Amino acid sequence: MKDAVIIGSGPGGYYCALKLARLGKDVAIVEEGDVGGTCTNVGCIPTKALLESARILHEAGSSERMGVDCDPRPDFRKAKKNADVATKRSRKGIEQLLDQAGVSLLRGHGKVTEANVIEVSGTDEGAVEAKNIVIATGSSTRDLPNIACDGEMILSSRGLLNLDYVPESLLIIGGGSIGVEFASIFGTFGSKVTIVEILPNLLPMETAVVGQTMEKILRRRGVDIHTNVAISDIDISGKECTASLGGGTEIKADKVLLSVGRAPNVPEELIRLGVKLGKMGVVVNKRMQTAVPHIYAVGDVTGEPMLAHSAWAEGEVAALNITGTPAKMEYNYIPRCIYTFPEVASFGLTEERAKEKGFDLRIGEFPLVANARARISGERDGFARIITDAKTKRILGGCAIAPHATEMMQELVLAARLGLSYEEIGKTIHPHPTVSEIFFEAARDVDGESLHK
Repeated sequence: MKDAVIIGSGPGGYYCALKLARLGKDVAIVEEGDVGGTCTNVGCIPTKALLESARILHEAGSSERMGVDCDPRPDFRKAKKNADVATKRSRKGIEQLLDQAGVSLLRGHGKVTEANVIEVSGTDEGAVEAKNIVIATGSSTRDLPNIACDGEMILSSRGLLNLDYVPESLLIIGGGSIGVEFASIFGTFGSKVTIVEILPNLLPMETAVVGQTMEKILRRRGVDIHTNVAISDIDISGKECTASLGGGTEIKADKVLLSVGRAPNVPEELIRLGVKLGKMGVVVNKRMQTAVPHIYAVGDVTGEPMLAHSAWAEGEVAALNITGTPAKMEYNYIPRCIYTFPEVASFGLTEERAKEKGFDLRIGEFPLVANARARISGERDGFARIITDAKTKRILGGCAIAPHATEMMQELVLAARLGLSYEEIGKTIHPHPTVSEIFFEAARDVDGESLHK
C-alpha cells in the first residue's frame, strides 16, 4: 500500500508528490495526459513564451524613437516553435524531478473506486491501494449556454494555441486575464482583435481602474473592445463567424476564442465516497482535506484562485498534513499576475471588496508616467496602488500596471504577510532609477507625502 496516491500531475499534484517524497513517503502519481497539467502544456508556459515574443516584437516596432532603426518581421511559426520547445523542456524537467525523487508515475486514467483504492486504466497495475489520496484533476474551459467550442471556428485557449498561423481577425469572448493575454499576443502579431466582455470593465476580478487602464492600452494598439454587452448568437458561414451583440451590432471574425472561465474537473465517484462538492468544486478545509479525512484535494479542482503558484502551496500544505505536520493555506497573500505588456499584478483585497468588508480605507497611488525609469523606456500607461486600513496602517491589498509588475508585487505581498505597515515601505530606500520606486511613492502617497507625484 502506498502512503499516498495523487491523481493529476499539474502544479498541485506534482509538487505534493515531490514534498511527500522528500519527507520519506512512498508516493505514486496517476496521469492520463502530459505531465505538468494545463499550466505546463497549454497554459502558463506556452502562453508566456508567445507573450515574450509579442513583447519583443512590440518593442522592436517602437525602437526608432530610441535611436535604433530596424524593420521587425514577425514570424509566428518560429514563435510557436520557441513556445513548444519551452513547453517540452518544462515538462521534461518535471518528469526528471519525479524520477529522481522516486515517485512512481502511473500512466492512465485514475478512478477512486473505494475509500483506499484507485483503479488505473491502461496500466499493468490495475488498482493501487493508498493510505491517503490527493485529487489534483485540474479544470477545463467553460462553454456558454448558447455558445460552445467546436474545435474549428470557435476555439478554447488550447485550440488557439494549436494554430500555427495568425488569423486575420479574432473575436475574443471574455475580457478576463486569458482574453487580454491572447489579445496582446495575436494583436501584436497582426490579427484584427475584438474583445466582448459582459461586465462593465475588462479584468473584472480586479479593481475597476485596472480594467479601465488596460482597455485604454489595448485600444491604442488597435483592439476593438465592447464591454457591458453579451453575444446572443454566433453564425458560422463557410470560414467566417458572425457574432450578434445586443443593439443589433454584428462582429465578423475568422476565429473565435471562448475564454469565459474554467470549470473544475470533479471526479463524479467522489460523491459516493462522502466528499462534499460546492459551487466552485471540491470542498476542502484550510488543510486541503475533504469531508473524508484521508482524501485531499489541491489546485483548480477546488475552485478559485486557479493559479499555478496557489496550487503549489496547496500541494505542500496537503503533503505536510499527510505526514503529520499541521499546516494551513494562507489565501490572503497570493499574488495575481497577468502577463500583458505592461504587466498587471495584484494581491489581497480590491478597493471595492475592502469597502464591502467595512474597512476605513486610505489609498496611495503613483502614476507610471511620473517614474524616471518608465519615462526612459517610453512607458506612460500604468500606476501602483496600495490599499491600507486607516486604523492599523496595515496593507490590505495592492495592484500595479507596469513593466515587471508581476515580479515587483512580491514586495507588497511580503510586507503584508509580515504585518508591516505601508509606512515601512515608504521608509525603505529604493534604487534609482527603477520602476520599483512606484511602490515607494505610492506608500508615501497614502499620507500625501509623495514628492514626485
